[in-house]
Amino acid sequence: MGLDIYLEKCADRETARKAEEAHSAFTEELWKGIDYDSATEEQKNDIHRRSEEKARELGITDYSHNTVVGIDTPSAIAPEHLFKLGHFRSSYNEGGIERILRNLSLPTMHDIFGYADEYEFRPDWDRALVKVNEAISGYEAHLNSDAGKYLVTEVRPIWQHGVKTEAEARQLVLNEMRSSGTEYRYFSNSNGEFWLDGLKVVGVVTKKFDPPARSDVIGQIINQPSVFVVYEREPDESGKEDWYLTALKIVRESIQFVISQPDRQDFYLCWSS
Repeated sequence: MGLDIYLEKCADRETARKAEEAHSAFTEELWKGIDYDSATEEQKNDIHRRSEEKARELGITDYSHNTVVGIDTPSAIAPEHLFKLGHFRSSYNEGGIERILRNLSLPTMHDIFGYADEYEFRPDWDRALVKVNEAISGYEAHLNSDAGKYLVTEVRPIWQHGVKTEAEARQLVLNEMRSSGTEYRYFSNSNGEFWLDGLKVVGVVTKKFDPPARSDVIGQIINQPSVFVVYEREPDESGKEDWYLTALKIVRESIQFVISQPDRQDFYLCWSS
């Protein structure tokens, strides 16, 4: 689960949305009073057939009106990157780009596009370009600073898990090393966080309980605070640019794409979280 942002285009979104809503309402009415699990195959097939007929009548394909065009193509900057021209993602864990930017006090995706709790909306594209450039400049400055040489991960206590002695900790890590195989070298589970290829750790800092501190509720309950592990950033041996910096540049590429279109007013974002 995480944040997915999609770029779409439609010349008359209001008319298209009414058709989508009409099809959704029609299908819901077909199922009214019918439990899916107890419905016969004949009933299901009949409802499916009638729903498809209505979709064709209204110009609906896969729940969207036929005039809606999704923009989701490989970036010219980095074709293999997870971010695409017109499609951006952020996980909710500490590796998500939203958390990375927020922790550095830089504009997040929410800030860049001016998200205001709507599934679909038309951003101020010119403002978005200013904000993404601000994020790129700030992140580049961070990477070139002393602080940019290090990464930080938070290791949280896990309810009713843990060990009591150094020997138990050592044995637990050995067990994880023997069972992990070669595919996953950095992972977390109920036993802890594991970097099986090693890290150059320069500091472990205890997190201070500062109520309400909702992000560390379990730690407060069991009186075991989280710790921040500070370690050196390893250079990418392939020579690739920092993943998050490239992601921001693809966001900028997408914004510039919209701005360059003669019908830029027809573009909008779908915000799924």
